[in-house]
Amino acid sequence: MTTAGVICPDCGHANLPGEEDCSACHAPISVLSTPQPKQGMQAKILEGTVADLAPRPATIVGKDATVADAVKLMREQRSGCVLVTNGRALAGIFTERDLLLGSGPARDPSKTRLADLMRKDPDFLREDQPVAFAFNKMTAHGQHHVPVQRPNGSWALVSARDLLRYLCS
Repeated sequence: MTTAGVICPDCGHANLPGEEDCSACHAPISVLSTPQPKQGMQAKILEGTVADLAPRPATIVGKDATVADAVKLMREQRSGCVLVTNGRALAGIFTERDLLLGSGPARDPSKTRLADLMRKDPDFLREDQPVAFAFNKMTAHGQHHVPVQRPNGSWALVSARDLLRYLCS
């Protein structure tokens, strides 16, 4: 079975899919295999940026916070997660799902550190990245909340709900 490749417009050579440059003349061809936005939802996914998802300020706790501290803040802020930082660096994320799956009846929330239950060193986005990156993080990695690092170094969040709201607008 032959896989259709990318034909170089300069020399006509058939290249393997995914090649950055033509293997015959070395002309750049990666743009030829990159999906180009059409219209509607496809255009929004490929043309929009994470900033278009309107990331909201993240609820942040320090690395020594307890589960009880996090739950209290999540309730007050009406947020499904908190970001855990070590100084300004992102150390982890703690979500409602982590609470449900990780804290059994034997754990005292006021004594259990978030560091024991949080997802450590989570992937994050920047506001200038394409919406497609957020879509990928949420679908391929099963994340409902993705941290966003703003240009000034502060942290924000986008959620699956934010992505759906954007796609439907």
